[in-house]
Amino acid sequence: MTDRLEALERLQRLRESGAISEAEFEREKALLLGGAPASPAAPPLPVRRGTPLWVWVLIGVISVAVIAALAWLLLGRNESRDEDEDRVEVNVQADTNQQSKAEPEDDIPAVRRRPQREQLATAFRAAFGERATRNVGEADITFRPGSLTWIGDRAVLVSPGTNSEECHVCAGMVAVHYLEAADDGFRRTGEWLDVATDDYGRPPEWRITSDLTGRPALRVANGGGNQGIFCNFVSYYDFAQGGPREIVRVQTGYTDEGAATEEGAGTELEGEIRNIRPGRSFEVAYSGDQSFTERYELRGAGFVLVPGPTRVPEC
Repeated sequence: MTDRLEALERLQRLRESGAISEAEFEREKALLLGGAPASPAAPPLPVRRGTPLWVWVLIGVISVAVIAALAWLLLGRNESRDEDEDRVEVNVQADTNQQSKAEPEDDIPAVRRRPQREQLATAFRAAFGERATRNVGEADITFRPGSLTWIGDRAVLVSPGTNSEECHVCAGMVAVHYLEAADDGFRRTGEWLDVATDDYGRPPEWRITSDLTGRPALRVANGGGNQGIFCNFVSYYDFAQGGPREIVRVQTGYTDEGAATEEGAGTELEGEIRNIRPGRSFEVAYSGDQSFTERYELRGAGFVLVPGPTRVPEC
C-alpha cells in the first residue's frame, strides 16, 4: 500500500513538473490502482469571454453622435431650401409687380403679345405689303423676313434682299424698317432698303447684337476688291431715331497677292475684333504677314481709331 502511495505521489510530481501529460498521468494511475486505463481526457472547451462593457458603451455613444449629426444636416438643408424658395418667390413676385406697374397688361399692344414668329410675319407684311420684290437702283431685289427687334415702343425689322442678277457688281442688300404697333398689327414709320450691300447679288452677312454698344445694333460683314486686291470689312449700325446710322467700319482683311508680279511678294492681313468694352472701346488684332493691334474708342456718336491712321493698306 505504501509503495502504491509513493508511486502515486511520484506520478503527481511528474505531472506537476510537466514531465508527463494529463493523459499519461491518468493512465499510469489507473494501472497502479489496478483498473482499466482511463480514456484520454477531452480537451477543455475554449473559454468564451464576453465583449467588455466599455466597448458596448463606446459603440452606443458613437451611434448616438452619428444619428444626431445626420439629423442636424437634414434639418439644416431643409431649412436652407425653404429659405431659398421663399427668397426666389419674393423676387419673382417683385419683378412681376414691377413689370405690371411699368407696363400694365392692358397697355401692351396686342401684336406684341403674339408669338415672335407671328410678329415677324405681320411686320414684314406691313413693311412690304404683298410685293416683296422692289426695284432698288435699277436692280430687282427680293426681300425676305429676317428679324424683328423691339427698342422701347419701336419695332425694328431687318430684311435681307437678294439681287435677281449674280454678277460681280450686282449688289445684294439688307433693308431696315421702323414700325409702331397699330391695333392688332404694325404701321410703317421709316424705310431704308439698302443700309448695307455686298457683291454677287447676295446680301451681306448680318446679325443683331449688343456686344459693341450695349444696345441692339446691326452688325454687317462684307467685302470686295478689284485687280487682285481684296478687302473685308465689319460695320455696325445703330438704330438711331432718324434711321440706321453707321457708328464704325473696321477693315478686317486685306490681300494683294492676286496683284503681285512675283510669287510670295504680296501682303495678307486678317483682323479680329476683341477686348470689347461695350459703349467704350474695342481692339482689332491683325495677323498674317504683319502682327499688330489697333484700338477704337467711342467719341461722340461713333467709334474712332486712336491715335490713327490705320496701318492696314486700303483697297
